[in-house]
Amino acid sequence: MHAQGEHMRIIARQYSDSVVLRWAPLNSVEWAQMNRYGYRLERMDFNENTTKNVKPKQLGPDSIRPYSLEKWKAAFPVDHPWAPVAVQALYGKQFNTSVAGASSIKAQSQESMLRYSFALLMADLDAPTAQGLALRWSDTKLPSNGTVQYRLISLHPTIKDTVEVGIRIGDPIEAIPSSPLIEAESGDKSVSLRWDVMLENPVFTAFWLERSGDYGKTWGRLSDRPIMKAEQAGTVKDERFVYYTDTLITENYKPYWYRLQGITPFAELSDYSPIQISMGKDRNAPPAPVMKEPMDVKGKIQVVWEYSETPADFKEFRIGKSNVINGPFQPIENAVLSSKTRTWIDDGTDALGENYYVVYAIDTTGNMSVSLPAYGFLRDSIAPGKPFMPAGSIDTSGVVRLHWKLGPEIDIMGYRVYFANSPDHEFSNKTPLPVRDTAFVDTITLNTL
Repeated sequence: MHAQGEHMRIIARQYSDSVVLRWAPLNSVEWAQMNRYGYRLERMDFNENTTKNVKPKQLGPDSIRPYSLEKWKAAFPVDHPWAPVAVQALYGKQFNTSVAGASSIKAQSQESMLRYSFALLMADLDAPTAQGLALRWSDTKLPSNGTVQYRLISLHPTIKDTVEVGIRIGDPIEAIPSSPLIEAESGDKSVSLRWDVMLENPVFTAFWLERSGDYGKTWGRLSDRPIMKAEQAGTVKDERFVYYTDTLITENYKPYWYRLQGITPFAELSDYSPIQISMGKDRNAPPAPVMKEPMDVKGKIQVVWEYSETPADFKEFRIGKSNVINGPFQPIENAVLSSKTRTWIDDGTDALGENYYVVYAIDTTGNMSVSLPAYGFLRDSIAPGKPFMPAGSIDTSGVVRLHWKLGPEIDIMGYRVYFANSPDHEFSNKTPLPVRDTAFVDTITLNTL
């Protein structure tokens, strides 16, 4: 249950023996001012026999305010993980903190905003600290049935606000959702983890991430502070995921077990998430091959490369081919070559098109590097055969029609037609550009000397 007023917001949660209330002002300025004057908390009880206006009962003192410095010292040990930060936010002359994950809080650089943000965070992470900050109340003297209505009142003379929230006694207690599923990606002696924080309600304030290296028998937290969602100030859209990279891995290919536990604004711990298993993997690609100029070998292109140092985990070379220099290069299925190979013959050379090649070097993990592309071409020194079965006719008006059969050569660009008045004269070219056809029409004069 939750409610929000003009200056405050309150949430409530029912347990088997109590109702816990959590609240906070909506900004840092009002938080600092309300700490001075405090809050009053009231409760009204309703049941089926209620017939008239119910008089509210005050819970706690006339003014619920943060602990004094002396009371903080008496209530918490010096090495308490959260209380010293709260005390510094309340009473410190300067606010400096070493809490990990500070960048994940939506806060500006101003000191007052940082004090407010860290105070609210400490209240979410620890119930006694929230009590000391005057941001929490646990009501244990509840009626046996009916509905209770809580009223939180600001006692500040000018920041006047009242927020109310109701609880039906005996309703089923809402279970804390399990932590989100973890997604993992292997890195070189590292594992990158992320989880979606927008799937569950209530939204978790922070998370404990645990790891096991012995098949889930023993677990340890990966940080001494909870992990929080990191967001950049001024972003328009909230980030869905929390990210964490485990860099404490000393060897690749050793499996690790990961699980997650969420922390709610009531300082509760959720059930653990399903376990995610991952490991570090070698992500270092082998050196790239150095391409040499492809050569024409008996009408086929030979790809040649150099490779001076072969890594211990080297697996194979592969050849990629494209008809444009920028690719994409398609791996050739039969061009899977051993570590000792340095040449390869292309049986599918395109004599008319473009032939560009790259060589891939691949290790046993699948890491890959690629050479620069190289252009291969065939040297064409053989002319096409004579035109095949030429024939023609001329009519009485001087129109000449020539035709012939297309030659068998695949690289014929066209034909040229030459003309002379006599077989022993010098022939002149009638076609400045090659004729891309097997027919030609011309008109001549029939009266010649």
